[in-house]
Amino acid sequence: MEHGLFSVMEASFPPLSVLDCEDRSLLEEKSEVRTYPCGALMHGRDCPLDSVIFVQKGLVNVYTSVKGKGELLLFYVKEGGGCVFAAPKLVENVKMDFMFRAAKDCSVILVSQDIFHSIEKKYPSLYEQVDRLLALRLERIVSIMELVAFSPMEERLRRYIRSQMEAYGGNTLMLSHESISRDIGTRREVVSRILSYYKDIGVVSLSRQRIEITNPGFFSS
Repeated sequence: MEHGLFSVMEASFPPLSVLDCEDRSLLEEKSEVRTYPCGALMHGRDCPLDSVIFVQKGLVNVYTSVKGKGELLLFYVKEGGGCVFAAPKLVENVKMDFMFRAAKDCSVILVSQDIFHSIEKKYPSLYEQVDRLLALRLERIVSIMELVAFSPMEERLRRYIRSQMEAYGGNTLMLSHESISRDIGTRREVVSRILSYYKDIGVVSLSRQRIEITNPGFFSS
């Protein structure tokens, strides 16, 4: 077992600090580490949806499939603060198909839902924080679905770029027009046209599979 896995999980999700020594040891003992290359789907035997996922390194995008629009990016989970993802609870509460894809080379820590829940229910403050995170995820999903249904494509792309700047932690996005169109549920040509407009007004610089944000304030409004 890799040393210090609990420390990684606690740093990712501070509410775990309430666990006593016995439960810390149990959580670490029952955890396992999996790695995925950029672009890999994380489904199946190696990363079942009945696992709780902590992102140790990298970035994970979470998608759903919408009829007539393809895949839609719902949210991302990155290394650092608050990146425990209660996948089983989300799946139980939302009648959607979820897909997990490594947006960067990833290392994730998996914990069986049965193990995590047996520990979680012993600590009311931890249970409350996991439910709070779930509520934030659900709020994000509702917001995305409303955006898809009612907002112009330009607004959707602007919000998407803002979220990717937050996810990647900078103003350089290594994204193709094809991947963006998949994430927001539209055609590649539509994305290219809007990005060309952004280039013309001086808020982005474009090159092959690379978008440089030259006016971040434009996307924060």
